[in-house]
Amino acid sequence: MEDDFVEGVRGLTDGRGPDVILDMIGAAYLDRNLRALAVEGRLAVIGLMGGARAELDMARMLTRRLSVHSSTLRARPVDQRAALAREVREHVWPGFTDGSLRPVIDRVLGLTDVAEAHARMESSAHIGKIVLEVRP
Repeated sequence: MEDDFVEGVRGLTDGRGPDVILDMIGAAYLDRNLRALAVEGRLAVIGLMGGARAELDMARMLTRRLSVHSSTLRARPVDQRAALAREVREHVWPGFTDGSLRPVIDRVLGLTDVAEAHARMESSAHIGKIVLEVRP
């Protein structure tokens, strides 16, 4: 990713930074995620698309009281995955219904533009989801 999302996210939070970052990229974004977080922020790593090994700046972690957590659904038993799905349905989805949560949409493309969508996703030029829709 060429753009520095740290400044972008700080701008969206009046310079404070987010309290929580949910990261599916992993190593490639570790340093930027830690720089972006608010004091006492939490980084939750749930994927490793950008690698599994990175250097961790412990001074940044200590001085800003940051924490890093990790989790995956794949290694969990089915009953645990089902319980997590219920909790998301109960505690997260209502935020999308009432508008307190919004998905980040990079762009919406028609099905005829699937090659463009795939190329954008492969290049990692997007921020947020690329949505394909059926257009009349």
